[in-house]
Amino acid sequence: MSMLGSLGENLTNTMKKLAGMSVIDKKVVKEVVKDIQRALIQSDVNIQLVLKLSKTIEDRALNEEPPKGITPREHVITIIYEEMVNLLGSEAKELEIN
Repeated sequence: MSMLGSLGENLTNTMKKLAGMSVIDKKVVKEVVKDIQRALIQSDVNIQLVLKLSKTIEDRALNEEPPKGITPREHVITIIYEEMVNLLGSEAKELEIN
């Protein structure tokens, strides 16, 4: 399996685990963040970026109130998605090979 395929599979499994949780508390958030860290590090993402992303996800997940109509679980999933997009970028760019 490719590195990106493995990353995608690991992140999908983390989201499934999160979706199965009945309560979203500090312990759950920390566990999910550790799973994300492992997946990113296994995919050779820069450690400093992983730590920065982890801190941002954890801070937002523990301190932000979910918008009306959104469950805490959905809010944490949204935060993870938004921060991954911020890390990876939202624009498709052509790969330049020299």
